[in-house]
This record gives sequence, structure tokens and C-alpha cells, in this order.
Amino acid sequence: MKHTPRPWTVERWIKKDETGWRIVGADGKKLLEIMYVKWQGTLANEDIGEDDMALILAAPDMLAALKAAVRQTQELYAGAPMEPSWLAAAEAAIALAEGQS
Repeated sequence: MKHTPRPWTVERWIKKDETGWRIVGADGKKLLEIMYVKWQGTLANEDIGEDDMALILAAPDMLAALKAAVRQTQELYAGAPMEPSWLAAAEAAIALAEGQS
């Protein structure tokens, strides 16, 4: 699985009866859109805010940093009888991000 490379941009949009977030790739392709629609006069589920969007935007950089840390740790511990306790969790997180689990 290969994700869309950065840079990504985030846009907040508001219309009469709906609001949401849109993440767009450098090529202008929409990657993700989260929309909230008014139901009985109120916006339902409007609980994804700027902090959540910042985390989503940082995901590609965090994945790259985690891969580098895992690679360097594997090289450092090659042939050693033990590895750091966090290494298996990091490898599982990478697999999940890449759609392998």
C-alpha cells in the first residue's frame, strides 16, 4: 500500500446545513472529506477539530520517522539476544498503516 505523498492541505468548509473538513493532496486530489449535516436543527457528530486534522496531516511524517527508528534499531540490535520492548509494537503499527494487518 502506498499513500499519497505530502504536501497535503486541509480546508474547513461551512455551508448552510453542513460543515466539514477536506484534505487535498499536492496534485489537487481529494484524499479525505469529513462532513457534518444538520439534523433536527443541530450539526451531528461535529467532534473532529483542528487538533485531529493536525494529527491526520502529520501521519505521513510520523510513519516515515517510525520506519527510520525501527530500521536503525534493527541494525543496532542485529544478532543481539534481545530487542527493545517497543520494537514489536512499532512494527505492528507500521504494518497497520501500510494495510498489512
